[in-house]
Amino acid sequence: WLPQADNVWFRPLCLNRSQSYWVTLLKVGKSGILSRHRHHQPVHGLVLKGQWHYLEHYWIADEGSDVFEPPGKPTNWRYPEM
Repeated sequence: WLPQADNVWFRPLCLNRSQSYWVTLLKVGKSGILSRHRHHQPVHGLVLKGQWHYLEHYWIADEGSDVFEPPGKPTNWRYPEM
């Protein structure tokens, strides 16, 4: 696991330079907010454990939820108490 921020880590699983994609796991250690960010490519995700939600929408991603973020859309994530 590689540290990304306080109480946030990621683990690279696949880094594919020729097709410009990667697969990582993201682990969050306590409640908080992942600050506003945007991606240059589409993001597909699956919640393995716990839950979180976007500050911009009333939608809770819990275990088993599929997540999609279109490229260029700014988002903020909120992680509740675990």
